[in-house]
Amino acid sequence: MDAKGLVVEANEEFARLVGVKDTQACLGHKPLELLIMDQVADTPEYLANDIAANPVVRDAVLRIRNLQGQVKWILYNHVKDTSQEDIRHLASVHDMTAFCAQQEKTRENEILFRSLFAYSPHAITLIRPDGAIVLDNDKARALYTYNKRYYVESRNIFEFVDKDARQKTQEFLEEMKAGNEVINTETILYRRDGSSFWAEVSAKYIHGTEGQEDYIIIFSEDISERKTMAEQIGNLSITDELTGLYNRRGFTAAANQEITRASQDGYHLALLFIDMDHMKQINDTQGHLVGDQALKSLSSVLQMTFRDSSITGRWGGDEFVVLAPNEPAGSIERLLENFARDIHTLNSTKVRPFELSVTLGMAQYHPSNPIELEHLVMIADREMYRKKPKRVAPGPDHNSSLRD
Repeated sequence: MDAKGLVVEANEEFARLVGVKDTQACLGHKPLELLIMDQVADTPEYLANDIAANPVVRDAVLRIRNLQGQVKWILYNHVKDTSQEDIRHLASVHDMTAFCAQQEKTRENEILFRSLFAYSPHAITLIRPDGAIVLDNDKARALYTYNKRYYVESRNIFEFVDKDARQKTQEFLEEMKAGNEVINTETILYRRDGSSFWAEVSAKYIHGTEGQEDYIIIFSEDISERKTMAEQIGNLSITDELTGLYNRRGFTAAANQEITRASQDGYHLALLFIDMDHMKQINDTQGHLVGDQALKSLSSVLQMTFRDSSITGRWGGDEFVVLAPNEPAGSIERLLENFARDIHTLNSTKVRPFELSVTLGMAQYHPSNPIELEHLVMIADREMYRKKPKRVAPGPDHNSSLRD
């Protein structure tokens, strides 16, 4: 360029950059007039004059609009040559459009990422593979009950994981590095105050590129209320509302699991089918509320007699079932004696407008000759009906009736 900044000589790359067909078309143009700026204070004219006034300009990143109206980013360098009578500027211009566009896209993505991070309905935490917290949002701080100051002073996600589970968690993070993901996994986490809560966690391992660090992004959601509700609904589906014992569905599921364990471990079981006597008479003469009280009284006796090792349920109506271990030998007989005693004790109080009386049938499960629960119930039910005409009312003198 000459002293006025007009092009006196150019190469083909410069011609392409300024948007003309060949190098001759560049001549006489003033490149610094193509400058555009976003800032009002730095108008193109002032900037061009500042650049022209400097004898040396190094690595100035500028934006131009070329003669075809295209916006380009350029890396501009020039040196003022005063060795000749006519002062000239030797300038080099490099097209930085693609690079700057990528940088701009990166900045836009970062802004978008941070916006999503900040306003997400989920608690989000970005950590390094060693658990160090790099970034989190307000939802995460609220979930784990810590503030920004605590986040700065103590920054490791393992503080919120149970101590016994930390090694397993670290091993799983290593597995994630190989490509595994965590999707909607339910786990127990801890708040800073030590209280625990159920959380649904998803996590993704992000491999760094071109020497950048690796990160893990974690999405957490407190599902304690959902778990409680699901547990309540689950309990309703397997629990008898009146007595609090298992209903038929719950008893069947639990008993089948116990039978499987007995078959594997080789221990004996006894299934008791118990029918309350005179239930229709109680309902007809004293009303269904008293009948319900009688059912609840019998369920209380069952719970008192057959404790943790047994599975007790209301089969339906006035029928109850118990699956009890018959180990060591003779233990079921002692339980039946206790059952008879407990019913007698309840009747002797004379505070209820009825006396409990039951008829009982029993079936034995032998792991050497396994049979299904349905068959056990059928045998015990048949045995109970065989004895039903006897109208057994357990008491101190009736223990033998329960053993028959």
